[in-house]
Parts: sequence; structure tokens; C-alpha cells
Amino acid sequence: MGGKSNPLVTRFLADEDFKAQYEAAKTELADKLYESGTAEEILDKWTTLLNNEASDLIDSETVSGEADAIRSHFTSDSAQSSTPSSQQPSTAPKTEEDEATPGTSTTSNS
Repeated sequence: MGGKSNPLVTRFLADEDFKAQYEAAKTELADKLYESGTAEEILDKWTTLLNNEASDLIDSETVSGEADAIRSHFTSDSAQSSTPSSQQPSTAPKTEEDEATPGTSTTSNS
């Protein structure tokens, strides 16, 4: 946040073995998110939420344009080059279906 680096992250990534494991795990996660369609599903949930619940705040053309800009990063090549190492994962908004199923999560620990 604010362009500041985290000293702990910097220290861990200075270790070449750890950094290699980190990069491999990041690549594997990105591949899973994009190839499985999970990233697209999350983007669709947010887009639908904004269009249905916030249309008085943001017009659908803006939502569509922004969603398309995000979607353009859903390839492993652009995702690897444009994802900052300090970026935190995001989850989709909960739907009524999610709320009706306690104990489930929109993210996976696998």
C-alpha cells in the first residue's frame, strides 16, 4: 500500500530458493484461476452485482468497459507480467446461493 515495500516480503524474496518456489506457486495459481474459468466467474459476479445493485452510481457502459479491461489480463502471459507480487487475492461478492450454503467459501485451499 502506498508504494511501500514490506520488509518481510523483501527478505523472503531475497532467498533464491524461496523466490523460485514462490514464483512457481504464483504461476500455478494464475493458471488455475484463468484456465478453470474461475477468474471469469468472479468477474461476472462483480459485474452483475454492480449492474444490478449500483446502476445509480455507475453506468453499465463503464462497468462493461472496466470488465473488458480486466478480462484482457486473463491470459497467463499478461497475468504473469502485470500482477504485482504484493497484490492480495480478491474474492467475488457473495450471492444468495453462497449465503444459503454455510461453511463454503469462494476460494479454495488446494
